Amino acid sequence: MELVNTHIELIIIYAGRNTLFATFLIRSYMVNLSEELFDSAKMNGANTFQTFFYLLPNRYHGLFF
Repeated sequence: MELVNTHIELIIIYAGRNTLFATFLIRSYMVNLSEELFDSAKMNGANTFQTFFYLLPNRYHGLFF
């Protein structure tokens, strides 16, 4: 499969690079969140994925928009 000088090649490269950078940014910010936010989410019945997806947009609205 020849990917040299194609749009698919650029999409794969940019997606891979940006995914690594975004993961690093989100992880570094999530480490700095206070434990009270996670404790209150668990008391309300949220699992790990719900906690991540409910807390992330509230704290990092500027990261996505």
